[in-house]
Amino acid sequence: MNKNLLNSVISLRKKLHNSPEISNCEFNTRKILINFLKENNINSIYDFKDYFYVYKKSKNPKKTIVIRADHDAILNSNLEPFHGCGHDGHSAILCGTILNLWKEELDKDVIFLFQPAEENGRGAKICSEVFKKYSIDEVYGLHNWPGLEMGTIYLKIGVCQCASVGLTLKFKGVQSHASLPELGKNPAYIISKIVDDLSDLNIFRGYSPFNFRNLHFKSLVLVTVINISLGSKNFGISPANGELSLTLRAAHDEDLNLIKNYILNLARDLCEEDFSLQFEFTDEFSETYSDPSLVKKAEQIFSRENLKTLKLEVPFRASEDFGVYKKYALPLFFYLGNGVEHIPLHNDNFEFSDEILENGIKAFSVIARNF
Repeated sequence: MNKNLLNSVISLRKKLHNSPEISNCEFNTRKILINFLKENNINSIYDFKDYFYVYKKSKNPKKTIVIRADHDAILNSNLEPFHGCGHDGHSAILCGTILNLWKEELDKDVIFLFQPAEENGRGAKICSEVFKKYSIDEVYGLHNWPGLEMGTIYLKIGVCQCASVGLTLKFKGVQSHASLPELGKNPAYIISKIVDDLSDLNIFRGYSPFNFRNLHFKSLVLVTVINISLGSKNFGISPANGELSLTLRAAHDEDLNLIKNYILNLARDLCEEDFSLQFEFTDEFSETYSDPSLVKKAEQIFSRENLKTLKLEVPFRASEDFGVYKKYALPLFFYLGNGVEHIPLHNDNFEFSDEILENGIKAFSVIARNF
């Protein structure tokens, strides 16, 4: 690979790293990316303010593919934006891929999609407009991953990251004096019953099928209590209002729907006529899935192009909003090892390894040329 190209991508990655912006606020980030592309004589940039893409057309396209990278940051423990998930590296890789391929004639149309807001699960839904506008055959993406061999590509057939959703249950009863609790309706006891009922799902048991109550799950299901809110430190009042927030996680979309419905029905049954119930879902992520035929092709072609690949045996529990795209095109999502001893994702001290940028660019370039 051209060393000047690689050095410019490294400089871009560092510039992005020093200008982090959280989901749905990546305005300057997109300016940096677009300016970089324009400075390198890349045209066909389609800017839709929330996201943008570069469209490389071929003379006789056999198909149209999307290669996607995200560019949002997260908050550190001091509530400051920082690139703790390596999306600065992902976008730098995509820019490097565009520069690497721009003067080549390919046998397919390639849309290089710069997606916002992966961390809150909204970005892929925003960018689904692209898939509705064009007839997309395949969609590709990657994520850097600490704990995996530096620069090696990891592939997983089928589900490679879990589905998840945040669920908040809001209960309203009747307030009373603390000395007369029988005259009120305190939601503390409903909340405690729900938490107790779900306690078996707070244990990681692997990815084997299992039964829970009257439900059968195909694989992993986890429920994590995130927040409980009830009344205040007023010792004269038995409160009327309470909230319970949970993260629901499952290896399969169907299992996630099963546990969602189970919890909602449990809450309704416990409320009966004594309490009102409201609920809301946030941070919704579908399962991320790689098509078996594309995984097989990737193993063969990456190996031929001297890109080392290894297989993952089980999915990662963390979610990734790339899963939205499987509704529109055949998906392939893979992982680029950031080093076995590398600091974990979302840790305050995490930073993307520039050493793996070249293999990321090579992998995306191979997909555009040879898939």
